[in-house]
Amino acid sequence: MEVRSTDSYFRPEIQGLRGVAVLLVVLYHSKVGFSGGYVGVDVFFVISGYVITLLLLREFGSGKPHAIRRFYKRRIQRLFPAAAVAVASVVIFSLLALSPTYEVKQVTDLARSTAKFVANFKLLEEPSYFTLQNPLQHMWSLAVEEQFYLIFPIGLLLLLKIFKRSSRSTTYVLASLMTVGFFSFLGCVALSNGRGSEFIADKFHTTSENFAFYMMPSRMWEFCVGACLALVPQRGSSRSSKLQNLVAIVGALAVLFAAITFDSKTRFPGLAAVFPVLGTAAIIRSVRFSSFMYAFLCTRLMRFIGDISYSWYLWHWPAIVFAAVLVPNNSFILIVGACVSLVPAILSYRFVENRYRRRATFSSLKFVAFCSALILAPIVTANLVDAASPHLENRTPDMFAIKDRRFSVVNGCHGAGFPLSERCYIKQSGALATAVLFGDSHAASASDGVVNAAKSSGLNIGVSTSDGCPPFLLDPGGVGCPGVRIIYEQIMEQLDPQIVILVSSLQHYAPTDLPSVGVTATFIAESEINYVRSLVAGGRHVIVVLEVPEMDIEGQPSLLRPRVRTSTTQLSEQVWRNWLNSQIRIGLEDLSAVTIVETDGIYCPNSLCNPRENGVLLYRDGGHLNPEGSAKLVGPIRDAIRVQLSVATATP
Repeated sequence: MEVRSTDSYFRPEIQGLRGVAVLLVVLYHSKVGFSGGYVGVDVFFVISGYVITLLLLREFGSGKPHAIRRFYKRRIQRLFPAAAVAVASVVIFSLLALSPTYEVKQVTDLARSTAKFVANFKLLEEPSYFTLQNPLQHMWSLAVEEQFYLIFPIGLLLLLKIFKRSSRSTTYVLASLMTVGFFSFLGCVALSNGRGSEFIADKFHTTSENFAFYMMPSRMWEFCVGACLALVPQRGSSRSSKLQNLVAIVGALAVLFAAITFDSKTRFPGLAAVFPVLGTAAIIRSVRFSSFMYAFLCTRLMRFIGDISYSWYLWHWPAIVFAAVLVPNNSFILIVGACVSLVPAILSYRFVENRYRRRATFSSLKFVAFCSALILAPIVTANLVDAASPHLENRTPDMFAIKDRRFSVVNGCHGAGFPLSERCYIKQSGALATAVLFGDSHAASASDGVVNAAKSSGLNIGVSTSDGCPPFLLDPGGVGCPGVRIIYEQIMEQLDPQIVILVSSLQHYAPTDLPSVGVTATFIAESEINYVRSLVAGGRHVIVVLEVPEMDIEGQPSLLRPRVRTSTTQLSEQVWRNWLNSQIRIGLEDLSAVTIVETDGIYCPNSLCNPRENGVLLYRDGGHLNPEGSAKLVGPIRDAIRVQLSVATATP
């Protein structure tokens, strides 16, 4: 196989193209136009395939031994130090800027996965790339590249050895890469369109769309496009220069079209990725024949941005996330964060990236220690931050208020099975009756108040709650939770309660955009009404705690931002919730064995909803109470228990 001269391996316009790629990503994350700027990552993938193949051909053609080992050492020295410093720094700053109750844990978990080169696997568990705000989520693309670097050099070397005696070795290698790329592309398109969702869900616990986005096999074709470019000798003549110029312009327009018109709703990568991928390939192939484009990409500015593109990519997203957290509801702050990130990016490029990239190769033993230190640094930092986080939770009142201290959760009664444990069933000597609390996450948020009200009323109390699964959801083909409903029924048989206390958020079960499953507001309201009536028909007494008002709460408390933003809102604005609550009142008003606990006056006196009382936060988030907030339910629920005990006594 032909080996090219060293001069052909550095192309300044490619460095400028790297600058374009990182600018697209940074502008997208800064929300400055370019709704499809995430395609900059695909531009990077094509460039990586092209450049890495050229480097490997040079290594394999040099005749020197241990070509693979030299390649891996150079890649490690190029990528690992800057990444390790960035990840460890982000983890440490997360302890200051993010909530130690929840958000820091997400960062440390992803930091450990990043250090092990499997950040993309970790992110498979998340709903979507476009909805996340983890300051390390952008590391998925680095994981994909690392996984590509792990297998591609070995595969290319095997192909070169297999076909080395053939006069058409380049053609055969090229055909092999095209075949791999073709099947990767077919898989990418199929997965992006939802094919194989059951298999992916079973094996990887994610959607096929997520798999297509995050995983290296479905992105392999993008690298292969760049690799194929490197294998085809570049020829040109004065006669073909006009055509080549046109190809470069069309390629640039294809990338620009994707960056401007794509958005979070685009099925991506899939067929849509053809635009940035083939567009980038066209630019790489023909940009030298486009004087304007070549001059633009070779300017000092674009080459400089290309030089720092790796470090800037590492630092820009954490800076944007932290800026948005510390200064919420300010779109301009995202741009500020992106610009500020240039400072650590330039420092990282100069003092970390260049220092180790240009360093002479270590001895084998020192290199192993070097790699181990780079892998362990983020992991050790993440473990130390995890250990420190609990000690910071009580540093400010809002941190403590948002910490999940709900009775149902801390005692393992939330999402638990059957039978109830001792911690979820509190017995009292000489109890007047037995009560149970059933419901969703809102029931868990009210559990402290319910338990205290029951205990002070002389009742035994059992608690069983589950996210999104109140007992009245009976539709197994729609949004129902038949498995959880069975657990509720088993607990009823276990405890035989005289009083059933129900707490749930009705408005979250009647999405207006799902008419195909018959889920309407009327259906949801009637489901709870019918369930309550069935309990009464079975001789139970029921207390229905209406859904608490929603509050205007934003942000998570941290050491740098100790108070979350809250504001007062009008109860009348919550039209959806208010209508559903009115249906429950009307549907149950004729039942003496049912008492409804009103929450409007408790949390929205004079119809003004304020999540704070005397400066104390009563909610964990916009819809869920904390223990301080649920304490305000004790009196009303105790009154309701008193009413139902008297009704039970009066009933012959």
